[in-house]
Amino acid sequence: MLSFLPGVKLWVFVFQDKKGNFGEWYREVLFDADVVDQRFPVKGCLVWKGHGTRIMENIMKVLENLLDDTGHIKMHFPLLIPEDLFGKESRHLRGFEDQIFWVNRAGKRRLLRRLVVRPTSETAMYHMFSLWVRSHADLPVKVYQTVSVFRYETKATKPLVRDREMWPFDEAHTVHATLEEAEKQINIGVEIYKELFRRLALAYLLVRKPEWELFPGALGAFEFYTLLPDCRVLETGSVNNLGQAFSKGIQYHL
Repeated sequence: MLSFLPGVKLWVFVFQDKKGNFGEWYREVLFDADVVDQRFPVKGCLVWKGHGTRIMENIMKVLENLLDDTGHIKMHFPLLIPEDLFGKESRHLRGFEDQIFWVNRAGKRRLLRRLVVRPTSETAMYHMFSLWVRSHADLPVKVYQTVSVFRYETKATKPLVRDREMWPFDEAHTVHATLEEAEKQINIGVEIYKELFRRLALAYLLVRKPEWELFPGALGAFEFYTLLPDCRVLETGSVNNLGQAFSKGIQYHL
């Protein structure tokens, strides 16, 4: 029995109602179990309550330890990305153009450069990689961060599944000298996820994504899914080989 569920009566109710109306059951459990409160007056932005925050921090601690053990270094990159930097990779911009939050004012002053509130951090990270990597001696680069990302989901939002502020969002990126080294890193990324889901006792389906579904500019990708009680699948993690989409090196994205 999960200790954060408030009592046996709720536990019985959950199992009786879960398959009949999964959406209603899901929201009620998250609220009654003190995981999140979605009544904050910005759609898709949640208040993470005590149990929910502790659960997610513990999960991320496992993931971050796995990344640390495989040579990744934790960093933190800025929330705001200049429009000209974000737009350097046009395919990347097209992938997020309908979901971007923009900052164009500071008080009464209009900014000379519009800023993107990060939907993901490739353009911010790889700009810095281009400054850090001056020769083969600087490779490989293996970093990660755990942050919030913001995407304007126009579809109906659903807590933890489809939010406009996604937290915690962990993204790991590496740069390699050769495609062969990058492919080895892909396998490491897949094994990291497998171990995470093993520790969470979470069943998963591992799929190689078709070309039409790849991250913009990617050479290949693996996707993890889990099956929900209403027979839908939920993406739980992805590992992408981004090729030379953002720099002259080979990158991998977890």
